[in-house]
Amino acid sequence: MIIEAIFSTLNREGSPNFAPMGVVWGEERVTVRPFRQTQTYENLVASGYGVVSLTDNVRAFVQCGLYHVVLPHFTASQVPGVVYQEACAWRELQVISQAGDEQRAEVHCRVVEKGRRRDRFLPGAQRRAGGGHPGDPPEFVRCGLDRRHAGSLRNHRRKNRRRERKTGISGNPGLYQEMIACV
Repeated sequence: MIIEAIFSTLNREGSPNFAPMGVVWGEERVTVRPFRQTQTYENLVASGYGVVSLTDNVRAFVQCGLYHVVLPHFTASQVPGVVYQEACAWRELQVISQAGDEQRAEVHCRVVEKGRRRDRFLPGAQRRAGGGHPGDPPEFVRCGLDRRHAGSLRNHRRKNRRRERKTGISGNPGLYQEMIACV
């Protein structure tokens, strides 16, 4: 099963590198497929270790995907590496073999240590996984808002849509900015 996660490695100086990555998840083995021209691949091959952190924090994926950001973290317990601070669960990994093609490596890793901070993702993620209510606006599902907020958000959306149809101008960009900010 491929799971989107935050993958961290350390460079030769010991500075962490974070990258969003789809990994083939297993209890005892994890396969990572970084591009060969990336810092993640270089660090993983040089050190032989990495950490895969599961999180429902979308901002972390955006930040480390678009920018060279050092996310909040703590030291891994069994391998030279770091765990993303807001990880729900993580696996500390040791490289056992690699293959792949010219562009992408396929790095097979052994799970050295498993960690967990909470048993499941936050309510918004639970709803995305199938627990949402029919008719819930996607904005409040992604933000993890509960049904008490539904009426207010629906009213704002309805008013804004009417106004936008009449004028062609967004009526309340602040509301949408708030929703986007929580994603």
